[in-house]
Amino acid sequence: MTVEKSEKFNTGLSFSGAPLLGMILVIALMVIIYWGYRRRR
Repeated sequence: MTVEKSEKFNTGLSFSGAPLLGMILVIALMVIIYWGYRRRR
């Protein structure tokens, strides 16, 4: 019983972690673009 709950928890954590990582990458990319644009001017 404990092992099954642990596996389900790990799958849920992995699934919810993927979109979070994607959002962080998009925000980082936007910051880099903004910083480069501001530095150019």
